Formats: sequence, C-alpha cells, structure tokens
Amino acid sequence: MLTSNKLAQLAGTTVRTLRHYHAVGVLEEPPRGPNGYRRYGVQDLITVLRIRRMSSLGLSLDQIRWILTSRSGGDTADIDAELDALDASLAGQLERLQEQRQLIARIRSSETEPDLPPELTSVFRLLEKNNVDAASIEGQKQLAVLVAHLRPADGVRGMRDLLTAMGSSNRLQTAIDLSNRIQEINDSTAEATRAQLLEELVVFLAPVANSIPQRRTADGDDNVLQTIVESISFEPYGMNPAQAELIRSLTEHLKSATGQLN
Repeated sequence: MLTSNKLAQLAGTTVRTLRHYHAVGVLEEPPRGPNGYRRYGVQDLITVLRIRRMSSLGLSLDQIRWILTSRSGGDTADIDAELDALDASLAGQLERLQEQRQLIARIRSSETEPDLPPELTSVFRLLEKNNVDAASIEGQKQLAVLVAHLRPADGVRGMRDLLTAMGSSNRLQTAIDLSNRIQEINDSTAEATRAQLLEELVVFLAPVANSIPQRRTADGDDNVLQTIVESISFEPYGMNPAQAELIRSLTEHLKSATGQLN
C-alpha cells in the first residue's frame, strides 16, 4: 500500500494535486486504513500516471475522466474524436504562435516599440524627423493603440496614409496643434472660438483628404474622412458634447469640401 505522499512522489506530482483529482472525479477515492489515511495501490499509481500523460497532451481533466470511463467500457471511437479535436486545437495554437513569431520578427526588423503596430514605425520616425514635440508624438502613439484595437483592418493603414500625407507637406505639427485645441473645447467655449477652430480645421484637412487614396470598408463605405476625423480628434473616444458637435460639423463640412462622400 502507498500513502498519499509516497504516491505523489512516485508519480512526480503533489498531494494537493491528488486531492484535486479526487475532487473532480478523475481519480477514485481509495479505502482508508485504521489511522484514517488513504491507502493507494499500484493501480492508483498507474491511473495517476495516465492522467498526467494525457494532461501533458493538452487534454482537460473533464476530457481525461471521460476517456478513462470510455476506455473501461470498450468505446474507442469517441476517444479518437476527442484526439482529433485536440489535434485541431493544437494546430490552431501552432498557427497563432507562428503569427506571433512573424510579428516579433517584423518588430525587430523595423525597430519599433512592441506595443505599437509595426506599420506605423516609419510614420513616427517622420514625426521625429520633422521635430514634432515628444508629447504630441506620444499622443499619436496612444491613438495608434486605440485604432489598432478597434479598427485593425483599415484603421492603422488609414492612419499611416493620413500622417504620411501631412508629413510630406510638413503639416504634422499643425495637425497636432489643432488636435490639442479640440481637446480644450467644452460647453463654456465661446461660439466664435468654436467657429474659428472649425474653419481652420476644414481649410487644413480638405487638401489632406483629397491627397489620400479612397478605400472602401467591408461595409462599402468610404473610410477616408472617418480616419481623418478620428486621427485629428480621438473621435469617438470620450468626447464631451461640445467636442462631439464640433466633430459632427467638421465631418459635414469635409464631405462638402472634398466631395468624397455623398
């Protein structure tokens, strides 16, 4: 007979793990001796070794319990199905790991920061080259994190096109200054101040919008203006009512000025 400590030692596990196996029903409770301690046999050791081997393959304890029960009943067809499902899951994990390795390689080759989309590395270098202040660059990096999460397909590409277009015209700092002024707008801001900012935004952004290739989203909508508005305002991420009204007016004016959306 084996004690819990001895069984755990032989199986390469812990007494706590054995108790967990009992709790989830994958290992039957053994009889207890006069002293109240569990008394295990060789068959229990074999079962624990089987559990650990299947667990190392990636099977859950629920699956292992089911397999052990099916095996005792002579049913192996469903076991094959479980293994097929596990193999498919592992293949998916391998594919995701390969994608991660490729992304790491791109990050290393572009010398970008690991929390930012590699596609924007050249854009941030352009910002630095044009002497855009560090705080403004950090703001654009924060926006890039949001865009990459909320619009991974077209948002990052659109942001890259937009900032590149402005950078080629040496207009990056102006765009960021306008963006900062949008952040200062609130309900107490004078109407004349809002109107002046709106006019400056339209004058500045209309030529930029016309210089960016138009693309269609999966829904068939032109995303140029949407990208511009988001990049200049952090829209729609937590604006106050005054900012929201300014951005709505800006979008309508840009539609009219560029003719990109009807």
